[in-house]
Amino acid sequence: MLVLLKPRVVLFIIFCLWTTGQAAAFTLEVSGSANAQISAIEGFPAKAQLGGEAALDVLFPVTGWLALGGSAGVMGTSASDMRGGFGYRSWAGGFLGFVAEASAPLASWKYVGALRGGGRLGLLANIAGYGNTSLAFFFPSLALDGFLAWSPAALPFLDIGLTLPLRVNFRRDMQFSGSAGLGLTVAVTRKAAP
Repeated sequence: MLVLLKPRVVLFIIFCLWTTGQAAAFTLEVSGSANAQISAIEGFPAKAQLGGEAALDVLFPVTGWLALGGSAGVMGTSASDMRGGFGYRSWAGGFLGFVAEASAPLASWKYVGALRGGGRLGLLANIAGYGNTSLAFFFPSLALDGFLAWSPAALPFLDIGLTLPLRVNFRRDMQFSGSAGLGLTVAVTRKAAP
């Protein structure tokens, strides 16, 4: 019974959003970032690994300052160095997640555009594989991104942003796994009809 209920609930939510006009307003965002991953296994010291991620997000406005939506993307990390006689493998994979974004206007100039700042909280489900192996693994992540976004005066539907993405990965094979980085975003917003 529960299996049959889930698709119906999803369809009901989509129907409610669509008929109230909320689905007519959405933001489509493409982002990319470079990051430094810190990994540690019990009994071994932490090491840094360089990596990155790219994502496509679809956000729907809930209020003037809050939007909710989904995120899908790819990520990867290079192998660590071999100092101390050990290293952490490279890995790459993809993710799906749910995100909540809050933002507020910071400044506005007539001929330049508007600047806004905010943050994003995401819950991500990741599937990845180690480099040069057939080993795959699943892990959830908590994503926290701060951002500044500029909307040009001539193109008010466009946002160009700078992000500071932070990730905490809950991996069973690691004592700690997380990353911090710097990213760029480009977002296009479609407003709901009045």
